[in-house]
Amino acid sequence: MTDRQQLIVNNVDTAKQLILDAERWIWAHPQTGYTEWQAHDYLAEKYEALGYTLVKAGNIPGFLYRKKATRYAGGSEKLTALHML
Repeated sequence: MTDRQQLIVNNVDTAKQLILDAERWIWAHPQTGYTEWQAHDYLAEKYEALGYTLVKAGNIPGFLYRKKATRYAGGSEKLTALHML
């Protein structure tokens, strides 16, 4: 296994319970067709608790998130990822 693969495995192991809880919650609260507002609220709460700053998509469920600790010279933030339900 490469170092990168081991890093991924370690990160998943660290967040395993959080991942399983989210999967089970979403399975128990099905929504379709851009109406996933309950799932959006659930995941937004979890991301914010982990220290992410969210940029809500507006009139559809989903958000961009930035990790507060990811800073560069001049105080700019790196766009960490795009999350859309």
